[in-house]
Amino acid sequence: MNNESISGVASRDRRVGKVRDLTERELIDYGQARFPEKRLFILSNWMMLDVLLPTVELEQLEASGCQALMLYGQSVVYDSEGLVPVGESIMTGFLCAREFRILESDTAAFILIGQGGSKDIFPQSASALKSPEARKAAGLVVHDV
Repeated sequence: MNNESISGVASRDRRVGKVRDLTERELIDYGQARFPEKRLFILSNWMMLDVLLPTVELEQLEASGCQALMLYGQSVVYDSEGLVPVGESIMTGFLCAREFRILESDTAAFILIGQGGSKDIFPQSASALKSPEARKAAGLVVHDV
């Protein structure tokens, strides 16, 4: 585990615009304290995917407590269960909560560090990203979480 400072991330006080660098250990401790019942991931090189759902589908999704937001993490830095090796990629289903660079699904929490962004995608693209057959054809190794 790397205890060097992970720059440009983790904790941000929006009221004063202050970004505070935390070590990997501090990020893990923070995540485990905040989400003790959930699997914790720290991800670098990530992309938040806003799925452009039709109104009816969006309303149904939101009624279930989720958002039309998925997450692709290109590089896992930490997985509290140790099931996804460091450096491998993950793809989530729809997420339930988002607060700056901290996202949640029903079963996991994700702390985003390093470079990343967001992109609007169509439902067909989201389905392709979740398809094991499409990933295999493209030569991608991505873990679903």
